[in-house]
Amino acid sequence: MLLSFFSGTLLITLLVTIGTILMPVEKVKPLGSDYFDWDEMILTVPVFRFVLMMILALVLISVDVYILRKYRVNYMFIFDLDPNYKVTHVQLFRVSMMLLTIWMFCFMAQVLICKLEFLF
Repeated sequence: MLLSFFSGTLLITLLVTIGTILMPVEKVKPLGSDYFDWDEMILTVPVFRFVLMMILALVLISVDVYILRKYRVNYMFIFDLDPNYKVTHVQLFRVSMMLLTIWMFCFMAQVLICKLEFLF
């Protein structure tokens, strides 16, 4: 249930972000100027990229746990985890989807700030 909610939210924020980037600016700019403030956006790319890599690592860990459980590999012993606490791939994927949704909202807000600079 939560996975479908976060998947839908991610899809909508992705569409809004793409639409915002493609939306023309209402105020008149000189010829040759861009519709998007790329200088401000490029300054924030390392931060967004770092957080995205951490979230993607969590997604890949959930895929890893799924594959190891499917083939009945004792990953609890291999990774020296507490055997009383069973981590499932669904739990890890749910956390990664929540973090990815928060990341996408922050990225969308940054794109809106760069695009609609006359409002901020």
